[in-house]
Amino acid sequence: AAALALCIAENPGEPSAALAEYESRRLGRTTRLQEASRSRVHINHLADGPEQQNRDREFALSDPLVANGWIYAYDPESDRERRSEHPAPSR
Repeated sequence: AAALALCIAENPGEPSAALAEYESRRLGRTTRLQEASRSRVHINHLADGPEQQNRDREFALSDPLVANGWIYAYDPESDRERRSEHPAPSR
């Protein structure tokens, strides 16, 4: 929502341009998130039993918030500033 709000604020009166910018900014991140989610489908949905118990033991030894920090640390303002300093090449 914050990223979309920034795009709308930067393109007032031009909703198509705002949405195109939003898509451009978010596509790489959302693709990465979907890929991470899909790669865990087997691990996250184990039936009760030895595999599930081993998985749970491994989970108990790590901090999933640290392992997935890139998801929670995202700052749309910083991302916008970084993009303005280093714009993507034109297609």
